[in-house]
Amino acid sequence: MIRDANRVPTVGAVTNNAALTPVDVLVNPATNGLLIDATLSSASTSFDHGAKSGIGATALAITAVDFPCYFGVIVKALAANPDNLYIGSATVTPGTADATDGVFLEPGRPVTIEVSNPNLLYAIADGAGPNKLYWVAI
Repeated sequence: MIRDANRVPTVGAVTNNAALTPVDVLVNPATNGLLIDATLSSASTSFDHGAKSGIGATALAITAVDFPCYFGVIVKALAANPDNLYIGSATVTPGTADATDGVFLEPGRPVTIEVSNPNLLYAIADGAGPNKLYWVAI
């Protein structure tokens, strides 16, 4: 077990840096929560983006791009869309079945979905469309 300068037990960890530099992760004794140094997080240096048109009553993959994400995918529905969109897996439904309904997305609204690849996401509309969305994977 690692102890800090005041002999308080700490948890050892490593950063996500290529050098795998060890860092201390401290526990707040008042809350038992982790004390995280925000300087350890880093911004992504790469991203990909695109759009998907023609979204209607059939689920469509938002992209075929294979891009490993670090943070996830931001999806934004075109403000002029005639219908609401639902974002989910290949079996996504448009608000018609609790087990498979996707994330509700009104025209003009964005949503961030923490997935590992944008090609995992599908979109479907609650009307015939046509609808469009934009996405960025980080």
